Amino acid sequence: MNSWVFFICVSMIFAVAKSVPGGWRTVTDLNSPEIQKNSQKAAALVGKSMNSQYHMKLMNVTKVETQVVSGINYKFEMSIAPTECKKSENLNEQQIEDCPLQKCGEPLHCNVIMWVQSWMNSYKVTNSSCQSGKPSC
Repeated sequence: MNSWVFFICVSMIFAVAKSVPGGWRTVTDLNSPEIQKNSQKAAALVGKSMNSQYHMKLMNVTKVETQVVSGINYKFEMSIAPTECKKSENLNEQQIEDCPLQKCGEPLHCNVIMWVQSWMNSYKVTNSSCQSGKPSC
């Protein structure tokens, strides 16, 4: 009898822990328009902050989590790579998206947290770290 009570209590704790308000939630549809838009925005902001003479472009997204705050925090695991377009060209986001990737550019695997307040059109990267990957050549 005691083992059943213990099992039920543990099960309830896990059920409550999964739905903690303000906690991180895994996104299952990485191809949704919202995730695509925000991951491209995060990649663009990370690329702008890098000490590189080339614009960076999103290659793929492998994991996304969201957290409701005053807006939404997005936690992305993504790969970005340098394009053939130089930052000195001062391009807008759509033009950067149209830039071809460098043939032997070194991809970066990044973890990025971006805070979005869509009603204010506000996008801020609050944390990012990137590690070098293997060049495609």
